[in-house]
Amino acid sequence: MKKIIRKFSLHTQIIFSNTILLFLSLILYFVYISILDDTQIYINNPTLFNILYWLIIIFILMIVSSWIIEKLTLPAKEFIGYAKDFNEINFNIVSDEMTNSDFIKLANAFNELQKTLNETIIKLQQKNNEILALNDNLKNELVHKRDLVASISHDIKTPLTIIAATISAIQDNLFTPEETQTELENVLNEIETTKKMLQDTINIFQLESEITNDKFEEIQIIDVINTITNDLSTLITKYNHTLHLNLSSDIKIYGDKEKMMVAIRNLLLNAIIHSPKNNNIYVNIVSNKINSVLEIINTGINISNNDINNIFKPFYRADKSRTKKDDFGNGLGLYITSEILKKHNLDINVENIDNGVKFYIVFKQ
Repeated sequence: MKKIIRKFSLHTQIIFSNTILLFLSLILYFVYISILDDTQIYINNPTLFNILYWLIIIFILMIVSSWIIEKLTLPAKEFIGYAKDFNEINFNIVSDEMTNSDFIKLANAFNELQKTLNETIIKLQQKNNEILALNDNLKNELVHKRDLVASISHDIKTPLTIIAATISAIQDNLFTPEETQTELENVLNEIETTKKMLQDTINIFQLESEITNDKFEEIQIIDVINTITNDLSTLITKYNHTLHLNLSSDIKIYGDKEKMMVAIRNLLLNAIIHSPKNNNIYVNIVSNKINSVLEIINTGINISNNDINNIFKPFYRADKSRTKKDDFGNGLGLYITSEILKKHNLDINVENIDNGVKFYIVFKQ
């Protein structure tokens, strides 16, 4: 019966309920009359008893009708409250009564909409957080590049100032012929330093735009190492180093071959420059079932803890005791290497070992 009643509109339900109550009242009235009809007291005062009966019935009808109307309109009141919460974008209140009310379809539709909007708002909040984080990263990157440009400008001024002063002194005949030859060699060194700094600077600002998946190809690290060691063989001989290649296995990755060449070349060049003459340099590939490791080890001297913590920062140069007089380094090589490897989702690590320093890159299988 209850389910049948719910199929009607609210207005029809109220009329139907009141009709039933009135019909029951009439039946009770006939029962009431049949009981009192033969009594003397009713015979003497029929009107009074009829009025009294209907007053009582009306009072009962009012109470019962109020209760019925309250029950029937409760879902409507709940729905109004629910709609108010919904309008205020409060998606935390879901009425259990609502799902069993006359408004079940509408309530369920609102519940589905609530879930969708709630999920959408959560996703929007996540995206907003990502945008805020990206914005912070962009700000940090802009600050970093601004500082980088300032450092480059400052560092380039130094060799240019030396070059200008030396040439001016030569023009004024302030040096003997022997001194002039020495000073010209110093000028050439300063030019070489400036040229390398400008090339490294170009490499830094090309990293963001040039390293993309479109340029990725299969790279065999052994081929890269052989090419680089051949290119640097003259420099290795110049410092009388002994190069040991322990390449028992190969490493194959997908990446920008040209940039990976730059990264590994910088590591080997760093080992050559920062090893005292007549020392050993090791290039090893160590592999297991989990990963492969490329190690570049130079012997003869360790790095201080302060240098290890800062060695991959731009323009940072290690203790002068680790640097040769003809070192054209400008503190950008290892920074460029770390940035290239980051673009390939690789990390560069460094640690002191007995009588030397080991740089290593871990490649996951």
